Amino acid sequence: MEIVRVFRKIWGIVIVIFVIAAGMCIFKTNNDNDKKAYDYYSSLTDEYISNLNKMSQDEAYKSVFSVKLEDNEEAQYIRQARAVLKDKIEYAQNYKSKVTDMAGYEKILNSSLYADEDNFGRLNAKKYAKDIKKLADMDVTPANTAAIEKFMDFKEGSVIFAIMIIMLVVIFVDERDNRMIYLTHASSCGRVNLILKRCGILCMFSFICSYIFNTLIYGMFLYMYGGIRYLNVTIQSSQMFSMFPLKINIWQFFILYCAIFAVAMISFGLISYLFVSMFKNYKIAMVVILAIFLCEYLLYNNIEKNSALCILHYVNIINVIIPQYSYFIYENWGYTGFIADISGTTFVLTAVIACIGFCGMLLMGYYMYPDRKQGFLDKVYQRLRELWQQIFGRTNSVFMEFYKSFIIQKGFIILILAIYLFANCKIYRGVNYSNNNLYLVNFYDEFSGRIPDEECDTYISALKNNIDELKKIENLTYNQKKSVSDMESAYAVMVSTVEHVRKISNEKSINAVIVKPDTYNDILGERNYNNQESINLICIIAIILMTAGDFSYERKCGMYVLSRTSKKRNITWINKTVKVALTAVVIWGISLAFNYTNEVSLYTFNNINAPVQSLITFAAFPLKVSIRGYMALCQIIRLIMFIVIGFMVLGISFFMDYKRSVALSVVILLPHVLYILKVPFMYYLSVVIPVDFNRYYIRFAGGIGMFVMPVMMIISGLVIYIIALRKWRVS
Repeated sequence: MEIVRVFRKIWGIVIVIFVIAAGMCIFKTNNDNDKKAYDYYSSLTDEYISNLNKMSQDEAYKSVFSVKLEDNEEAQYIRQARAVLKDKIEYAQNYKSKVTDMAGYEKILNSSLYADEDNFGRLNAKKYAKDIKKLADMDVTPANTAAIEKFMDFKEGSVIFAIMIIMLVVIFVDERDNRMIYLTHASSCGRVNLILKRCGILCMFSFICSYIFNTLIYGMFLYMYGGIRYLNVTIQSSQMFSMFPLKINIWQFFILYCAIFAVAMISFGLISYLFVSMFKNYKIAMVVILAIFLCEYLLYNNIEKNSALCILHYVNIINVIIPQYSYFIYENWGYTGFIADISGTTFVLTAVIACIGFCGMLLMGYYMYPDRKQGFLDKVYQRLRELWQQIFGRTNSVFMEFYKSFIIQKGFIILILAIYLFANCKIYRGVNYSNNNLYLVNFYDEFSGRIPDEECDTYISALKNNIDELKKIENLTYNQKKSVSDMESAYAVMVSTVEHVRKISNEKSINAVIVKPDTYNDILGERNYNNQESINLICIIAIILMTAGDFSYERKCGMYVLSRTSKKRNITWINKTVKVALTAVVIWGISLAFNYTNEVSLYTFNNINAPVQSLITFAAFPLKVSIRGYMALCQIIRLIMFIVIGFMVLGISFFMDYKRSVALSVVILLPHVLYILKVPFMYYLSVVIPVDFNRYYIRFAGGIGMFVMPVMMIISGLVIYIIALRKWRVS
């Protein structure tokens, strides 16, 4: 019956964790600046491998790399793809010579610097030479291995899975909350049997979920980066696994990875279960576990690998929780007279942790009673809790709503996760081809922020005269032809810019000025769309998860009927509404702070107080505002949309419990997920994209179409909110 009880409580958490992991996978892929480059890399690799079957290696190479490219952004991605493929081809061609050439190691062994037999450098060279001989018969091909490499780089997946294991451990000990602990722990034999059953459940759960979880994530990376046709090539075809000792292909490696991943999580689960059992209050145990892992993380990140304390880096539980860079990567460490590799060290550490956790649990189950005395930390926790209750009793009802949402319902975890994701949302500065045109750069340096005048006209006329003079010369050199081309393109931009500014000034009576557009083309243009899309998606998900349970706590505590029949029930509704609005403001403010910091670190906002119509893209914008005012307007509309979504979820939560509210609220994100998965028409049904007013304005050129989806969202949100409010008022 224990397995049935655990399954009933954990299945919903598992589904949510899997959805979060899939969402983070999509987010990480969209947020990476290399997605387009890898799309080209995948097609180039397929073309190269296909040509190898028809022609010689040199001819196949020329067929892929000899095509000339134009100087534009797409060509830049193709160049990146070619560079990746070139490295892959060189790696495959040189692999045999690398594993058979011992000259470098013999040089180290014969050097006087490493004459001492116990010298770590000598030991490392000997071990490396011995290990690399095992790879002499590996078949390495320049295949597309981007999916498995991206999968191994997705360390967030391991952290999410570890959180799920902790939740499972907490479910194991929930008899402490329902007072069943005295019955279930009445005898030492019963306690030991229960521990053995739970350890068995932990093992079974870890293995099953490991294969499902990792298959889901790897399948998504295969879909996004390609490479499914190369699953039969050896894992050593990826440079990341050049020293992997087993001769297996990629799909076999993946199966092995899932098994080792499950073992690592079992070890982590056992030690967590031991800590939880050591404390009467599992919350104290969670704080202790968090403190220990925080210390381990700091040691892992801050201790240098060649430090005298490097053992604290390699013998570290972070290597167990995040197995991608420990079990499968070749790296030696040690001291004088001692050497080991990180994979072997981590396997031993995993076994030790598992033994300590399992044996410790058995001993505690046999000797410790459920009614043991409170320890020091238990007493401290009890005292702090009493002090907090005294402070909390003096706060107002709005603060109580925040406390229920952020603390009791664990909203702070969602907020921390959102902050982590915001920190990883970055706009990457693109290739700025205009900076290659010195004539245009000099023009903007001279006249940016100024109204076109006679001096500006003289400057442009002089450039035109120079172009005409150069064109009269016969047999121009390459540099002269390049200069003429740059001057003509710069002249065209200068003329169109000046004409635009004068047209805006004359027709709209707006004091437009010349503005260098590079920064605003990036921040308000297509380059920032994916970044803004990711940020808005995170904000909406966070608002849904933190708002969907607004009425579930009252239902759980049996206070729902009392709240609805109270004379002051309208005040309760107002408090919840204020809480939802402030939650949206907090999430919006945090995302804005991260986004602003990122943009300021990359760009200089020149002439930000100039009228927004000074930019050609916004010539038809109806309001007389500055560029700063336009950007502020976009953020205000974004905040309003977040609040409306929050009101919609609040209305839904009135009719349903937390899980159903989340499920129904997340349905509104389904069109956007389909849009991300390359279903183009879902663009017009997405609730994420309309939040970005700037993107919608540019997409519909200020037409009536830009208002359809936002207005529908506002109306539907307010309708659901008002219906729920009217039902709330009826006792």
